[in-house]
Amino acid sequence: MWWTNGGPGCSGFGALLSEHGPVRVKSDLSLERNQWSWLSDVNIVFVEQPAGVGFSYCDGDCPN
Repeated sequence: MWWTNGGPGCSGFGALLSEHGPVRVKSDLSLERNQWSWLSDVNIVFVEQPAGVGFSYCDGDCPN
């Protein structure tokens, strides 16, 4: 599956940690198993878009 997030303050990494991943980060920063993880059924490619948001990288003139 291809997963894209984009926009200021919106990262695909957040979806991995809070929605689809095998674990979730709790408020005390400990981890708990995510029993509804999508990763048990599909492979997911997380793509940051547009360049410059989330953990993506832009070398030069990044659109904002």
